[in-house]
Amino acid sequence: MLSLLMLSEQEFVRQIRQHQKIIHKVCHLYADKPEDREDLFQEILHNAWKAINTYRQEAKFTTWLYQIGLNTAISYFRREKRRPLSMGLRMHFNSLN
Repeated sequence: MLSLLMLSEQEFVRQIRQHQKIIHKVCHLYADKPEDREDLFQEILHNAWKAINTYRQEAKFTTWLYQIGLNTAISYFRREKRRPLSMGLRMHFNSLN
């Protein structure tokens, strides 16, 4: 099994390229718009890089990456749901009154 405790940046990039479909799957499940998917993808990568030293090799790298992706996506989804309505929607609803 691959030792990721001392993972170099180059090896991290290689692993991500090899398994990026996992991240894309999570992004498509939690974000509707392409720009939101891209933002979420970047956030997942960032969180995975920050957490790489937490990988304990008790599971496959793909399982660990998927879990990081899900946790990031859930947080992202909750944060996006709390965003206030855009100005355009507020103006539309105000004009109905």
